[in-house]
Amino acid sequence: MKNINLLLIVVFLLLNSSCSFRKTYKITDTIDTVNVSPDENIDLILNSNSKVIIRDKWGVPHVYGHTDADASFALAYANAQDDFFNIQEAVLKARGKYSSIYGPGPNKINAIFDYMVGLLRIWELVEEKYYTDLSEETILLCESYAKGINSYIEENNNTIEQYIYPVNGKDIIAATMHKTPTFYQLPFFLSDLYTKSPDKIPSHYTIGDTIEILKSLDIKGSNVYAVSPELSENGDTFLAINSHQPFDGELAWYEAHINSNEGWNMLGGLFPGSPVVLVGHNENLGWGHTVNKPDIVDIYELEINPNNDNQYFFDGEWLEFESFDVSIDIKVLGKASIKHKEKAFWSIHGPVIKGAKATYAIKYSKSNDIRIIEQWYRMNKASTFDEWIDAMKMMSIPMFNAGYGDKFGNIYYIYNASLPMRNEDYNWQKVLPGNTSETLWDKYLPFDKLPYVKNPNSGYIQNCNSSPFQTTIKDNPDINKYSTTFGIETYMTNRALRANETFGNDSSISYEEFKKYKFDKSYSDQSTMYTYVNKAIDLLSNSELFSNINSNIINQSILTFQNWDLNTNTANTNAALPILSFASILDTDPIKVTNKILVKNITEAINHLNTYYNKINIEWGELNRLIRGDVNFEVAGGPDIARAIYAIPQTNKGQLKSIAGDCYILLARWNKDGKVISESVHQYGSATQNVNSKHYQDQCKLFAKEEFKNISIYKNDVIKDAVDILILK
Repeated sequence: MKNINLLLIVVFLLLNSSCSFRKTYKITDTIDTVNVSPDENIDLILNSNSKVIIRDKWGVPHVYGHTDADASFALAYANAQDDFFNIQEAVLKARGKYSSIYGPGPNKINAIFDYMVGLLRIWELVEEKYYTDLSEETILLCESYAKGINSYIEENNNTIEQYIYPVNGKDIIAATMHKTPTFYQLPFFLSDLYTKSPDKIPSHYTIGDTIEILKSLDIKGSNVYAVSPELSENGDTFLAINSHQPFDGELAWYEAHINSNEGWNMLGGLFPGSPVVLVGHNENLGWGHTVNKPDIVDIYELEINPNNDNQYFFDGEWLEFESFDVSIDIKVLGKASIKHKEKAFWSIHGPVIKGAKATYAIKYSKSNDIRIIEQWYRMNKASTFDEWIDAMKMMSIPMFNAGYGDKFGNIYYIYNASLPMRNEDYNWQKVLPGNTSETLWDKYLPFDKLPYVKNPNSGYIQNCNSSPFQTTIKDNPDINKYSTTFGIETYMTNRALRANETFGNDSSISYEEFKKYKFDKSYSDQSTMYTYVNKAIDLLSNSELFSNINSNIINQSILTFQNWDLNTNTANTNAALPILSFASILDTDPIKVTNKILVKNITEAINHLNTYYNKINIEWGELNRLIRGDVNFEVAGGPDIARAIYAIPQTNKGQLKSIAGDCYILLARWNKDGKVISESVHQYGSATQNVNSKHYQDQCKLFAKEEFKNISIYKNDVIKDAVDILILK
């Protein structure tokens, strides 16, 4: 394997007479700069070198390769420059080697998650199916990406702490398989099965359940909007890609542009360690994903033989568990480690958890499909709607709504999910009896039967983690065609309600209005927030419920709730109290929330404001902040707002630090000539982990002010905006 050589390219060319200026580009990691033509010389560099990284003034990598594999190599190197730490974290966790570096962790959490890699048989599947189920192109892509990581390690081994060399293509596939179950909350189920009885296992988890994990892991909503030429003011197609992720960690967005001479030209967001763009657009089409909540995880309670705890009852007979050892390396002192072996069990359903209150088995959709990267790769390379749909029909991505737009004027939404075909006689929202084949399934609803909307008469589609049956004003899927066993959402988030109230009530949408609706800051009067606000007014009127709070403060709190206009702009002085009170329960049905919980939440919110600010009516922007390094900006928006901001209190000042929600936002519009024009913004900057880089926080101000930077997939634009060039060999 050759090392990366950082070459000082000196090119002497006569300037074309049509070129009236020269531009200076810094050749990365050299002490000199070279004057080169703004187009011809960089063209020569791209033609003469198979792997090139061009960075613009924001540090965004535009990676160029002669082949897709070359481009993937360059992408890996660029991502490692900006965030090697999280790439390494992803690989370590996917290998089940996390505790070998960081020890067992609090309550042995690291060791438990290493055990889960073995329990779920991730590596057995990868080893078995890597060469049989994946195309040669996908294997080459992943192997080349791994080589890019290895080359970065080789070049920087003296300045980084690394524990994963050498990386291979199987690591890349395994890392994706390891991440994906997070989105359908499998880790939360696994955690509960160890300690809870069947009647205490929820059907899904709420914001309140997961806010602590959100600090490093969980996902809180997403938005995608598309407007057709029939609705846009100027006949363009608009697409807003706005998937909400944590601001930091392995599931935080990284922006990149990938281009190869084999027809790959894709701009968008990806996770550290991904060899393809996951949400974004190419010249012809684009898409965004939002997290949906189909019922694709089933939990079974197993009946254990009282005379043999390695047997379970199924269809009238006792069956033996399949058992095997999971080997875990655990760091203890210094570099010393111990090798621990833990028994793992499987039933006919799948992996087994022998918990304190019951023995459970788990079955989840597409658990044996390793082709997730391949599907996204094919979506990246699609040039028409039909090609994109063909990629989607793989259904290797087991969930995620998709909203789509293209240069041909098509807009489209699909409730993408691998929905098991189940026996209607059982309640699939509960823990199921594991003693009968009647609860065992092996078929899925076909792709062409999934809920979808294409080119509706309303002229727009939206999804904001909400019901597919209210995707738009007209032409929605028929809810009566879908079994309740699929668990398809019927509720509407505030973001979805507001999307239909804004897009759905405008007969001609300009691009500026499109952006305004994306950054909408209001709660609907149909939202759960509105319901909670009215409940708060009633509860506060009973002063006995708030006996520890001064009556003047109670009266001021009532006025605050009454006077709030449901807006979350930074100057709003009534927003802080209701948001602090109800942020953690906005995705919970108000009928299920007791008055005791509401009183507790309201009391804590009042105490927070009085403790840190000595008043109830503080400007929302003074409390709601984007904090990164030495910058601290006010931000509008809030939980379940189109301008989505999820935040946690800071102990020193009482401010709320934004940790998830709106993060990487990409807007694309195709004009009548079919050209795509793009704007994007990242919550921090392209150097997501490099604190010494000027791009560590240089987009924070743009993000806080709801502004965008121009970005392009066209080579001439990339050349014009080039600042740094790195040639990889």
